[in-house]
Amino acid sequence: MDSNLTIEVNHTGSFVPKSIVYFNPVKVVVSNVDFSNMSFMEFISYVKKLVKDGRINVYYCLPQRSLRNGLRALEDENDYVRFLDAGYENGGMINLYIDHSQETVMEWIEEEIAED
Repeated sequence: MDSNLTIEVNHTGSFVPKSIVYFNPVKVVVSNVDFSNMSFMEFISYVKKLVKDGRINVYYCLPQRSLRNGLRALEDENDYVRFLDAGYENGGMINLYIDHSQETVMEWIEEEIAED
């Protein structure tokens, strides 16, 4: 199995609540990198260098899902394994979203789902 992933990194944008969107992103595509050889902390360091920001929250979105239904926080080694698995299951591609403003994005999603 090819362990390389292509990741679309969406950054310098902002999450906006109420039918959650990531507004005005800058997109950077990182292709054919074997992230499976990196630990979670090495991956986060890599992303911080890429987006030139040391204070970020990192999320990924499950393939073929809206942000509301597919957004997942990337906070530890277990999340990282799920992130890699989701990318491999999607033909080696996955989207990453960077929150620079430390918003409570997952709480917004929970509130939206509760309101429906």
